[in-house]
Amino acid sequence: MNQEELHIHWNSLTDEQKKEAEEIFQEKRKQLFRWYEIEEEKVEEKLKKEGRFRKGLDANNNQPEVRKLSAEYHRRFSALFEESVHELFVSLFGESN
Repeated sequence: MNQEELHIHWNSLTDEQKKEAEEIFQEKRKQLFRWYEIEEEKVEEKLKKEGRFRKGLDANNNQPEVRKLSAEYHRRFSALFEESVHELFVSLFGESN
């Protein structure tokens, strides 16, 4: 679904449906935060074992593992709204819309 289709779908929703889509978004966002925390701990543990972990604000941002995790988090976060609207449309109209 491209941005134009997303906006068309969003604009066709009732206020109640928009609220439902927002609730789906918030739940997906919580799941993403939990995923990120778990993955961040794994990366930190790996860096500690390899002696590459440093304390301090943004101290590890130069590590490839941290940059990759951050990029994946941002990619997933950007897709949340579209996924939420799509999930609502599937529940309302079936997979074909």
